[in-house]
Amino acid sequence: MTSTTPVRLLLFDLDDTLWDMPKTLAHAEDKWQQFMTERGYGELAQQYRKPRPPPPSLVPVPKAVAALDGTSGPAVPPVRLLLFDLDDTLWDVNRTLDLAERQWQELMRRWGFDEIADTYKNYRDLMVLIEAKRNEWSADYWESRRPYWNYCELRKHVYMDIIHHYLLQKGQYASEKDIASVAKTLSEESFQVWLSARHEVAWFEGAIVTLRAIKQRYPEILLGAVSNGTTDLDRIPEARGLFDFSMSALDANCTKPEPEIYLKAIKAADATPAIKPEETVFIGDDYLNDVCGPSKVGLRTIWMNAKRRPMTTVEPITGKTRPGFEGVADEDIKPTKTILDIRQLLDALDDLQASLAVVSRGYRVMVTRWCSGVSRIVDGQEGSEVDSERATEGKDEGQSRDIQEVDPMKVRLTAVPKPETGVARRSVEQALLDERRKKYMELYESTGIARYLPPKDPNSFLIEKERLSGTEQRAQRVFAFLPWLTFGIMLVAPYYGMKWALAKIDAQVAAEAAAAATEAQSEPRAIAEDSEHPLDSIGFRVMDYWALPEVLESPLPHLLVLYDNTYASTVFLPVLRSLAASLARATKGQMSTVAVELPKDEASKDLLKQYPRSRSPHIQFIVPRATSSGEAGVLDYGGRWNMQELVRTFILPTLLSRTAVTVAPERRRKLVQDAQHLDVTTANLWSDCLFTLRFMPRKTARNTPSWSVEDSLSLSLDEAVDRCRRELTEEERKCI
Repeated sequence: MTSTTPVRLLLFDLDDTLWDMPKTLAHAEDKWQQFMTERGYGELAQQYRKPRPPPPSLVPVPKAVAALDGTSGPAVPPVRLLLFDLDDTLWDVNRTLDLAERQWQELMRRWGFDEIADTYKNYRDLMVLIEAKRNEWSADYWESRRPYWNYCELRKHVYMDIIHHYLLQKGQYASEKDIASVAKTLSEESFQVWLSARHEVAWFEGAIVTLRAIKQRYPEILLGAVSNGTTDLDRIPEARGLFDFSMSALDANCTKPEPEIYLKAIKAADATPAIKPEETVFIGDDYLNDVCGPSKVGLRTIWMNAKRRPMTTVEPITGKTRPGFEGVADEDIKPTKTILDIRQLLDALDDLQASLAVVSRGYRVMVTRWCSGVSRIVDGQEGSEVDSERATEGKDEGQSRDIQEVDPMKVRLTAVPKPETGVARRSVEQALLDERRKKYMELYESTGIARYLPPKDPNSFLIEKERLSGTEQRAQRVFAFLPWLTFGIMLVAPYYGMKWALAKIDAQVAAEAAAAATEAQSEPRAIAEDSEHPLDSIGFRVMDYWALPEVLESPLPHLLVLYDNTYASTVFLPVLRSLAASLARATKGQMSTVAVELPKDEASKDLLKQYPRSRSPHIQFIVPRATSSGEAGVLDYGGRWNMQELVRTFILPTLLSRTAVTVAPERRRKLVQDAQHLDVTTANLWSDCLFTLRFMPRKTARNTPSWSVEDSLSLSLDEAVDRCRRELTEEERKCI
């Protein structure tokens, strides 16, 4: 006979055993909310009016329920590939493009295209033109075969159209062919400047850390980048090692949201076994390109909606629905997850992986809904839900159940107070201030301390008027605003001082210029030879060939003329002498023109092969300190012998882009007008006059006067014309 041990101790659970736990917690929450409201935390208590639901618990699916609900089946595939958009997903595209456009605008201004830089100050203005060009190319693609997906070519063509229109409007080139050639060259150079600045991206805070954390936590998942933009990840040092591969619209020959680009990106992952679309998650900021497009080919999506954009298929730039999405209404396609910051991506990915793992293992998530008091079982695979009391009989009765998705990330975000409102922070500060005020009032009630307490409003600048006498109020205003008045004077005084000084300097400069002009009119200016450096005097200089090292060592740019005893040299040397005076005036004495006779000795055979005497004169532009070693550079002019073309296509572009000399726009126009006047004089009078004097048979008995190159060197164009006409007879002058 066995003996039994008597029971001597009973252990009880308390919650939901001896009392009703939900009612107890509800009563405690009411008391807490009442206390918070009395303390000034009413807004904060309102946000937590209901207790948060308990964390999801994993319960096995009963076999009977699984059979009724149809949860048995193939497991949901895990995530094997993450595809990232770049612009406005990993970095701020507005700040990045603003920087690139500023670099492009500065280049336009250096080239003298101020009107272009002022017209296209905002990168959005250019994006409108680029999208219009893209739609144009896309419409006639099957006829022209122009790559509408290549945003590099689109931007180049937009640049070329802008510069071509500007040059055509200004009439700075002789022919349409020249304008097209110059516009193409300048657009290519300006695009390279823009592209270099485009890769100095403004990363979102935490973006790089998040990508590295994903690679560390999920080493089996591949990371790829898919973008319509022109970004090359190899040119961004911070992006190296973050992605396994990348694909641009240029690589895919199509753009988002076309289905081909997503499928080509999955194929580019080159995984074994091949990755399926349902095993891929696309992360991006654009609802059309990064949610609708991937969803149509079966990808899961995470929408990084940091800028709170609406769900719409309308393009933000053109304002029209993207072709192929006309039948899709706004918000018809929803992302799998939505995050508001790139730093939330890791949590969203954890939730997505957990939900996939739950479904594949045959589990369900039990969520207790406190607001309704009804517990529901949410099907992780099919998305159907049934009441827990009727889980085994719902399907037999044929009752329909509404599908409801449970997003743990959304629950977590909505449970956190919005930081931008600042309600909690302001309430705490106000409560501490009230508590401190009350304490001092109780301790020093009879001492009149209320007069010396801080203002009731912590952000107030002055003490309340009712606590101060009239004299104290005036003193408070004086001592409060005196520092601001002093600061304002410190800001304004230098401005007016500089304005006054600049006025005096301008007056002094004007007086000196007037005196110099008067002196120049009264007495001819002599060409002074400086013993140390004769090239410091500006104008038209004649030098020996062996003195050319002085030209190359000069800190000033020079226009070099290599001449010989030819008729062309005789004609154009007076023209170049007059042009040299205009250049000196336009550059304020920062450019000189030097004439050098070609050597005739045997030691200069190589030079004469390159610059033959019979084809003289030859024109070169000497650029000071053009190389890294400080040596001068030489540019040859190969255009027509036309002073206007020489100034527009050779002198001014070289002067503005390769030297430090600045020429004001009005001086540039004056220089072009002077060159045009020289061309007209040469064509209508000078060449005919000199030709008659040198080559035509004379009817007079006197000897034909000889006109040599030395005569052309010593005279300006107007002086040469006057002297030549004096040498002709009256009949010859009438003919000319």
